[in-house]
Amino acid sequence: MSLRYSLYSQKKGDQNMRDYLRELKLIKDNLGICGEKISDAEHIATILNGLPSEFDSMVTLITTSRQAYDVLDLSSMLIDLEARQKLGAMVGLFSVNLVTSQSTSHGV
Repeated sequence: MSLRYSLYSQKKGDQNMRDYLRELKLIKDNLGICGEKISDAEHIATILNGLPSEFDSMVTLITTSRQAYDVLDLSSMLIDLEARQKLGAMVGLFSVNLVTSQSTSHGV
């Protein structure tokens, strides 16, 4: 019972997406060893439920889509999205630093 609770209470938090997904799979696999099978739909629901708000657009896409996603497809999409978000944050930080350094060098 505590493994199932652990599965449903997992949150991504500050860990990277690969670690988050690996942790959920480990719990799912351990439940399977104990005789409690978790369907792909239930696994996907637990993944989506533990995501922070910056993944809301992906959650909406998956939950409203008529296309059926499997765990591997969803995992790849989430890992790619996280990488894009990090890249976007780095580009934004670079832009702020560039503007700040240009303003400073021009005496503004």
